[in-house]
Order: sequence, then C-alpha cells, then structure tokens
Amino acid sequence: MTWAYTCRCELERKRAKEEEHKRLFQEWLKQTQGRVPLDGNSERKMLPAPDFTAQRHLLAE
Repeated sequence: MTWAYTCRCELERKRAKEEEHKRLFQEWLKQTQGRVPLDGNSERKMLPAPDFTAQRHLLAE
C-alpha cells in the first residue's frame, strides 16, 4: 500500500463517518422538531420577561 492509498482510505472513512453523524442528526431533528427549541433554551423561554422599569427609573434620577 502506498501512502496516497492509505490517505485516501482514511479520508473516505472520515467522510462516511461524518455522513452517518449528519444522517443521525437529521433523524433526531425530525423527531424533536416542534417540541424543543433548536437552541436548547426551553427553560429560559418559559420564564417571564424581566421587568427593568424600576432600574430605568433609578438611572433617570
């Protein structure tokens, strides 16, 4: 085996592994889409927006 052949085999293996990971991610995305936000901050999105009116009042003085 030559160095070029070995290198090509490694690249093909790496590409196949990346394609498999991409396929698994796409399957997972289909299953979870609509239930969990893509950024993963579901708890944060459920909290009410912070009220900064009191702080603005202090800054205005």
